[in-house]
Amino acid sequence: MAPRLLNLRTAAAASLCAAASTRAGPGPDVVIADIFETTRWGTRDGFTAYTLGNYSCNLGTSPANWYRDTPNHPVFGQAIYRLKDGRFEQVGQGFVKHAFAVSSFNYCGTCQFPPNPNQQLGVNCADAYTASLNGDYVRLGPKSQVNPFSGSITFPINLTGYPTPDAPIGRRIQVANIDLDPALNPGARYFVEMHIIAADDAAAGNALNNASFREVSVGNAPFSLSLIPGRPTRVGLSAIDAWPEIDPSVVLSSADIPGEGRLKLASKATDLGNGLWRYTYALYNLNSQRAAASLSIPISLCAPTPTTEQRLPRWHSGEPYANTPWSASIIGSRFVWQTEDASANPNASAVRWGTLARFELVTSTPPVRRTTTIGFFEPGETEDAHFEALVPSGSADMDGDGFSDFFDFDAFVAAFEVGAPEADFAPDGFIDFFDFDAYVTAFEQGC
Repeated sequence: MAPRLLNLRTAAAASLCAAASTRAGPGPDVVIADIFETTRWGTRDGFTAYTLGNYSCNLGTSPANWYRDTPNHPVFGQAIYRLKDGRFEQVGQGFVKHAFAVSSFNYCGTCQFPPNPNQQLGVNCADAYTASLNGDYVRLGPKSQVNPFSGSITFPINLTGYPTPDAPIGRRIQVANIDLDPALNPGARYFVEMHIIAADDAAAGNALNNASFREVSVGNAPFSLSLIPGRPTRVGLSAIDAWPEIDPSVVLSSADIPGEGRLKLASKATDLGNGLWRYTYALYNLNSQRAAASLSIPISLCAPTPTTEQRLPRWHSGEPYANTPWSASIIGSRFVWQTEDASANPNASAVRWGTLARFELVTSTPPVRRTTTIGFFEPGETEDAHFEALVPSGSADMDGDGFSDFFDFDAFVAAFEVGAPEADFAPDGFIDFFDFDAYVTAFEQGC
C-alpha cells in the first residue's frame, strides 16, 4: 500500500534496515522497518483497542511474494508490552493483518522494482500500511491460523464459528484500562511490537529478524499512545530485548529449537528486603509452532515453600486458545509451571508465537545463574530447551534432572575447578572454599 503524507527519513531507515539483517541465505528477507503511528479505536467493557502503522522492507536478494488472493502473502502480528516495577509483560495482542496490496518504493536503499508490481515487494524496496488499514476488520484473521515457523497461513481467512467483532475493540490489540491508566501505573514504560510472517521469507531461513519494537507513552484517559521522539523503531528486535537494555541486571537467553523456531527467556532477581527475593521470568515465543508448555527451575528443598504468581497472554475475539492459568508445583528439586498436555487439550494455554508469559516466585534464597528448562507443547525432535537464568540458590541438583546424586557432585566439582559462575554456591560473587562447603552441606541435606 502506498504511503500517505509521511516523513520518509530514507537514510535513517536504510541504516536501521542494514543493522537488522541476519540473512541466512539467498531469497526474500522481509522486516518491519518502522512503526510510524498508532491508532486508538475506542473502549468497551474496560478494554481499549489499538492498531499500529508500519513500513516493511525486503532486505533479501529476490522479490517477496505479496499476492492478495492467494496464501502467498505476509501477515502482521501486533502487540503491546509494559515494564513496571521490575516486571516485563505482554498487556495486549490482536489478530493478524493480511497483506493485500504492495507498492515498492525507496526507503531502505535503492529499490529494485519487481517483475510483478502490486504482487511482489522488490529487493531493497519498502511498503507502508497505516494503522487504520492494519485495524480493518475485513483483513484481520486469527493468529491461530498461522504457522509462524513455516509461514503457512489459512487463506481465505476462515472465521467459521468466530463471533462478529465487538466494535470498536474486537480482533484488534486489546489492553485493559487498568494496565494503561497512568494513575495506576506510575513509572511504567510501554512498547509496541509488530511481527511479519511470510512463507518465502521463512523458507529462505530469514525469519529471525521479523519482529521490531518501539517505545511509546500512554496519556491520561482515553489512553492514547504516542511515539516518543528520539526513541526509534528497533528493527529486527523483539520487545523483550528492551528489558536487559534498560535493566542490566536482567539475564536474557535464546534457544533455537532444532528444525524449528526460537524462544527467549529473560530473568530478574529483586531483593525485597527482610530476607526475601523475587524471581521474575518473561518467556517469549518468537516463531515456534511447537510452543512452550512448561518452565522448570532448580529450587532448594531446604528453603520455605515459595509464593508464586503468573500472567499469561490473553486470547480474545473467538480465538480457540484457553486463558487457563498454568499449574505450579514442586517436582523433585524443581519448581515447575506447566499447562495441559497437547494430547489432552490441543487448545491449552501454551505460550504461542508472538506472545509472552510472565512467571514469578518469592523465596528466601539469593540468586545464582543456573540452567532452566522449557518444555514444548507439540511433539518434535526434542522435548525441551535449556536456558541460562537467575534462579534461587541452594539446590544441589546441578544437572537439573530433579535429583541430587553423584552426577551433581561431579558437576559442581567440575564447575568449581574452572571457576564457572554456577559454582558460586554461597553466593557472594566469589568462588572459594565457602562455596565448596556450602555445596557439600546442601548435598548432604538433600537440598
